[in-house]
Amino acid sequence: MSQNNNNINIMALISGLILGVLLMLSLAGCGVDQQGSVFSLEPCSVTQTSSGATINCIDGTYANITNGTQGPQGATGNANITTVQFCQNYTSNSSYPEYGFCINGNLYATFWDGKNAWTALITPGYYMSTATNASCNFTVGPNCLITDN
Repeated sequence: MSQNNNNINIMALISGLILGVLLMLSLAGCGVDQQGSVFSLEPCSVTQTSSGATINCIDGTYANITNGTQGPQGATGNANITTVQFCQNYTSNSSYPEYGFCINGNLYATFWDGKNAWTALITPGYYMSTATNASCNFTVGPNCLITDN
């Protein structure tokens, strides 16, 4: 009986491994959307067109995306937005001093790593600017208060 249990355990293990590999292979190349259509996960490129964009994938599939109609005008907002210069003692216009946006008492800044850009909430604390020709150390306080260090 012990030999039968070992054989069953080995067969279950092998079956599980085969199913896992098949599942991974099926997920690596393509998938199925909510309507049951097969779509590719291969690398694709996007080309802007006069009416929207075209997505072309290396497997030959493509999709045309068209611009929608203009939506209704939204309600007028009531946010209090001001700009805040991080290195307050820097006054030269020969470089790009760093600024943040104070929106309703919260400070936001846009970061750029040479390729990607993103906007983030800057919480109170100690910071160092690395702006070209405009670096400094500063502290962010409540309600967007900036103090050079």
